[in-house]
Amino acid sequence: VSMCQIFISAFITGASQTMIPIVSLLLGERDYTGVKYTFRKAFSLLTVSSLVILGIVEVFPGTISTLYGIRTSEDLSMAVSALRITSLLFPAMAYAFLGLYYFMCTGKKKASTMISIVNGVVLIIPACMILGRLFGIMGIWVALVVAQVGTMFFAILCAFWIKARSGGMYKNLYLLEEDAVVERAAFSVDLSQMTTSELREDIRAVSDGK
Repeated sequence: VSMCQIFISAFITGASQTMIPIVSLLLGERDYTGVKYTFRKAFSLLTVSSLVILGIVEVFPGTISTLYGIRTSEDLSMAVSALRITSLLFPAMAYAFLGLYYFMCTGKKKASTMISIVNGVVLIIPACMILGRLFGIMGIWVALVVAQVGTMFFAILCAFWIKARSGGMYKNLYLLEEDAVVERAAFSVDLSQMTTSELREDIRAVSDGK
């Protein structure tokens, strides 16, 4: 069960980390439209992939268990239950790690560090101690889910807190210092957010060298 979790976790964290160099480059160029687009794409990818993985594990826990060498009926029964419980953490884990790495590459190092500490220490240890004592080994599996869901909500709260403390510097939860001049200089264009007249105006400005 642990090996299966490690394998899937590596995929989720890898997909989140792929965003870092792209966002860092776009931030260096002050291309905030590109940063938003990259984040939304990463969010969509992780949403779809984590839900697909969740569905596969929920439907085929026995097959997955046998791939890791579990054969006896007693061990197989426990592994199936554990996989079905712990698979519920994958979407929350995806969003928690996405938030952690996004904060990291946008310069919110304190928030990123706090998310990491909450995920690896603050939530998981008490949850394992309490739920393990109450429900035994199955309580440990539930504790893993509780820790990831809690970390996800903590990351969301961090975003709201930073925005609230910015004094109006950040207009949304992307936490970017945006202004009209910067957006005019952006290399990426979010066509879905522009009217036809605005698009024509921007094309005309570029053609005129403005």
